[in-house]
Amino acid sequence: MPTRELLAPSQRAQFTDFTAPLDDRTLARFYTLSDTELELIRRRHRRGSTQLGFAVQFGYARLPGRVLRVGEEAHPQIVATLASQLGVDAAVFAAYVHGRDTTRREHQLELQRDFGFRSFSATIYRELAGWLMPIALSTDVGPVLVGAIIDELRERKVLAPALSTIERLAWETRRRAERLVFVRLTAALTDVQREQLDALLVVQPGARMTTLAALRQPPRRPTPATFVALAERLQTIRAIGLNADVARQVHQTRLVRLAREGARYSPQTGAFSDQIFGICQLLGFRYAPRIRDLADKRLHPFEKASAYPTLEPLIGDRVNVRQIESQWEELLRLATSIRQGTVTASLVLRKLASYPRQNGLAWGLREIGRIDRTLFTLDWLHSPELRRRVTVGLNKGKAKNALSRAVCFHRRGMVQDRTFDDQRLRAGGLNLVVAAIVLWNTVYLERAVETLRAGGTGEYRWGSDETRQPGQRRELRPARRRAHTGPPTGYRTKFPKRCRDPRYSSTDNVPAPPCRGSCAISWFPTGTPGRDSRRIVGRRAG
Repeated sequence: MPTRELLAPSQRAQFTDFTAPLDDRTLARFYTLSDTELELIRRRHRRGSTQLGFAVQFGYARLPGRVLRVGEEAHPQIVATLASQLGVDAAVFAAYVHGRDTTRREHQLELQRDFGFRSFSATIYRELAGWLMPIALSTDVGPVLVGAIIDELRERKVLAPALSTIERLAWETRRRAERLVFVRLTAALTDVQREQLDALLVVQPGARMTTLAALRQPPRRPTPATFVALAERLQTIRAIGLNADVARQVHQTRLVRLAREGARYSPQTGAFSDQIFGICQLLGFRYAPRIRDLADKRLHPFEKASAYPTLEPLIGDRVNVRQIESQWEELLRLATSIRQGTVTASLVLRKLASYPRQNGLAWGLREIGRIDRTLFTLDWLHSPELRRRVTVGLNKGKAKNALSRAVCFHRRGMVQDRTFDDQRLRAGGLNLVVAAIVLWNTVYLERAVETLRAGGTGEYRWGSDETRQPGQRRELRPARRRAHTGPPTGYRTKFPKRCRDPRYSSTDNVPAPPCRGSCAISWFPTGTPGRDSRRIVGRRAG
């Protein structure tokens, strides 16, 4: 089950920390007692500390909408304001803070009985879930949803529960709202329409981008041909037969967010890959990835495809040399900025990937990338050594990612921090732990290999109680090799299938045949075959 949290620690502190200075208007609005309230407090409570303590609880019930927590220091302005109205010394509040917990609980019941406040319950939980749904349909921002719940609780004179309960209520309502949005948008779609919409996210053979990305491209020039192309795009969309009234059932903010998410999923992945090739070439690096959809990629020569009859089925568009020449100065300036650290390569690539296709800089970088990708593809097809080295490097990266996933088990492996600083802190901690594990493996596995080469087993002595000095490594166990000359008297030998030697019978009482490595040998009592036979497992030396 996912962790039901919406707020980052800093956002959560905004709702729990009630120590900021209060203005005069707030003090007068929420912490001014009427004559009836003053008379009731004085009649019910005799001592000044109890009167002031109950008044503070009453003020906290108004704002921030909860009772004073055990161990929490009351706001000094609130204590002073209420003490002046009651005519008592504010210093007597310390006696209430260190008093009995029973008194606090009695005061909470008194707030509900005499002043109309209510405690939070399952019924109120369900009522607020229904009340919050219209807001969750318009926004999914966690602080907005949590703040709306707290304001509504105060409006209904319901004493707020723990913030985790409010956060869980907002999380569940937001999840139901997201499902309702998708149901409203897709309920009326037919199977044919669903297939047509899925096809918009597929890069068709010979195309550079998905159909959806192509439909989103703005026009280049105001020419008759451009107008015809726009009319064809409009006809493609209308041919799906979507009902425009469906969009009116979803809040405009939600539609804008979904459109942005869809745009992120449908960029031209091929062009982005070409831009990576291009930027690496300008920086003097060789980009050597394992291209997943290599069969769908095309080679881009300077000449026409007819100049390479053997490769003609694999050739796409020609490299646009004029575009490279027109953007050459800008491309060099871009590479210099990255090399000097003025801008990061990741930011540049994200910006270029979001640009429309006709952007000159993105287009020129893509053409350079096509040249380098074409050369890399030819090397990939020709060189098994290149394929092996790239695959080894990729496997190392996958192994590190697998280690990170195994180590990141806190909160079920999900990073739910909202702010960039918190996310960076959590990622930095994870990288530190992974780096420590990699360092440990590098040092001790190298030591284990050296021990194996010297004739040992390479097993670690985990139970060692010896004190090690700084820089000293953990010792390894000495070699414990034993060669079995045969089964005990009265037992027959059963060799593993992969080690079985045709020269020997499984019932022969003979030494084990040679084998690579160490394999398990089973000895069964002769004359008592079957599943219940006693088994002695030995370890044969390789």
